[in-house]
Amino acid sequence: MEKVLIITYYWPPSGGAGVQRWLKFCKYLPEFGVEPIVLTVKEEDAAYPVIDKSFEKDITSDLRIYKTPAKNFYKLYGAFKKGNKVPQGGVPSGNKSFKSKISLVLRNHLFIPDPRIGWNKEALKKAKEIIEQEGITSIVTTSPPHSSQLIGLSLKKEFPQLKWTADFRDPWTDIYYYKDLKHSHWSDQANKKKERAVLENADQLVVVSPHMKKLFASKGIDVGKINVIPNGFDQADFDELVKVDNKVFTIAYIGTANDDYDISAFLESLKELKLEGVDFQFNVIGIFSEEVKAQISNMGLDSVVSYKGYLTHGEAIQYSQNADLLLLVIPKVENNKLIYSGKLFEYIATGNPVLCIGPLDGDAAELVSKNRSGASIYYSDKDGVKSFIEKVHKREFRLEYSSLKLNYSRQNLSESIAKLLKRGE
Repeated sequence: MEKVLIITYYWPPSGGAGVQRWLKFCKYLPEFGVEPIVLTVKEEDAAYPVIDKSFEKDITSDLRIYKTPAKNFYKLYGAFKKGNKVPQGGVPSGNKSFKSKISLVLRNHLFIPDPRIGWNKEALKKAKEIIEQEGITSIVTTSPPHSSQLIGLSLKKEFPQLKWTADFRDPWTDIYYYKDLKHSHWSDQANKKKERAVLENADQLVVVSPHMKKLFASKGIDVGKINVIPNGFDQADFDELVKVDNKVFTIAYIGTANDDYDISAFLESLKELKLEGVDFQFNVIGIFSEEVKAQISNMGLDSVVSYKGYLTHGEAIQYSQNADLLLLVIPKVENNKLIYSGKLFEYIATGNPVLCIGPLDGDAAELVSKNRSGASIYYSDKDGVKSFIEKVHKREFRLEYSSLKLNYSRQNLSESIAKLLKRGE
C-alpha cells in the first residue's frame, strides 16, 4: 500500500465545507491501495471560522495524524478588525470601518497569501521528518488556505523526487472575493508570483470543477496535468436519515449569503406566493448577512423565514433531507461559472428538487441539468423562479432518478484520487 502525506490546514474539529474533502478521501483511500498520513495544525493554534466536532466520527481508528503548533496571525490581524470572528476568506459586505481598512492593509502586505501562513514553518519541519522516517514519495497539499500550497513548493525543492499533487478547492488569485481584499500592485504581483510557482512546479493539479481547469489552463499551465475531481456526498451520512413529512411546503437553504448572492427574484416570488395565500416555510441553515436579512424584512417575509444558524453537518443534511425544495444560489461575481458548491452534491443525494439560481452556463447549472435534479434559472428571471416553485409545490415537477449521482459518492471519488496518486508508482 502506497503511503501518501496529506498536508491540510482544515481538519476536525474544524467545521465548514473545506474540511470534508480530504477527511472523506482519507476515510476511503485505504480501500484503493493508498495509506494516507495526515499533517495538520493543532486545534488550539488554528484559526477555524467554525467548529463541528461531529466530523470526528469520520476519522478512522488506524489513520495516523500529526499535528504541529502554529502562529495564529489572526490574533494580530484581528486586533484591527471589528469583532473577533475569524473570516472564512471573503470580506464581509458593508464593513468599511477604518479598522477594517487597516486590517486589509496588514493582511495584504504582512501575510502573503493569507494569515494562516503562520502554520508553514512548523508544518514544513514536521513534513520533512515524516518524509524521511516513512520513506514518503508522494504528497498532497490542499487549499484554501493557499499558504498551505507553499509548504508543497518548499518540499518539492528540497525533495525533487517527490510526486507533489496540489489540490485546489477554490481558485487563488481568481477567487470571487479577491478583488474585495483591495490588494496593492505589489501584493497582487506577489500573490500571482507564488500562485504561478505552485502551478508550474506541482507534478499534478487537482481542481473541483471543469471551469477551474479551463481557468488554470488559460494561465499557460499544461492541461494534461490538470485533473477534475469534484466534491461529493458520503452515502454513510444519509443512511440513517429519516425524511419527515412537513406540515407546510418547506424550502431550505444551506450555507452563507451576503449581497453578492442575488436572491431578489427568489424573494419577490415568495412575496407573491404569500400574497396569493400559499402556505410555506423557508429554513436558512447557515449565516445570512444583515443586508440580506434586511432585504427579507423589507419584503415582509420575516414570518415565513426561520434562521437556524450554523448547525452540525448531520443536522444540516437532515434539514436538506426533510425539505420539499432546496435552494442553491451562485454568487453574482466574476468567474462564478466555476463555482461548484460542495453542498450541491449533497442536495442531489437527498433526491429532493433543486432550484439553482445563477449563470445558466456554469458548472453548477450543468450538473443540475445532467442529473435532472431540478432547474437552473438566471438571477433576474423572477417568472421562471416562481413558476418552478409553483410546479414543485403542486407536485408537477417529476424528479427523475439519475445513476450519474453515484459518480459523486465520496467512495467513488476516492477511487479516482487514488488512481492519480498511484500514477507512475
